[in-house]
Amino acid sequence: PFLNITATVRADDQEQGLLGLVFEPNDVTTFYIYYIARSQQFGEGVITIARYHTMTDTIDVADPNSAEILFTQPKPYTNHNAGDMAFGPDGNLYIAIGDGGGGGDPDELAQDLSQYFGKILRIYVTGVPTYTVPADNPFADDGDPTTLPEIWAYGMRNPWRMTFDRATDDIYFGEVGEGSW
Repeated sequence: PFLNITATVRADDQEQGLLGLVFEPNDVTTFYIYYIARSQQFGEGVITIARYHTMTDTIDVADPNSAEILFTQPKPYTNHNAGDMAFGPDGNLYIAIGDGGGGGDPDELAQDLSQYFGKILRIYVTGVPTYTVPADNPFADDGDPTTLPEIWAYGMRNPWRMTFDRATDDIYFGEVGEGSW
């Protein structure tokens, strides 16, 4: 196999497992693969976004020891993980994360700018550190130290898949609401 991450990404209950996967589009000598996953490691689980690179002698196999964790976030409930990733036409990595679940949205995490849940994040992936925040992100420099600068859009319940319109560069994503759509 190209990469076996079954020991890291488990799927024993609800919406667990590998949620999204994308290859970095511009590197032709070393391929980077990014994934978003939920595993049952801390109570109700944790969302992890990580990347691996290919072996130095072949691009056909990922180096299993090259994992770089971009970030992890423990989550309160087992559902509404969502999870998709796409590189935008601007070269940035967009990451969709669900609101963390719970019937009736008890924690309202999608409105909380100090949480990754219920958001579309936008980052510029680099070597070291693993990523930077684009200066034109809406909250990149809002002066509030509790606001996460990676946030590109917020208020989502469970954004499942996303893509970019090739003609307009607009982002589209599928959304799952609570009781209606």
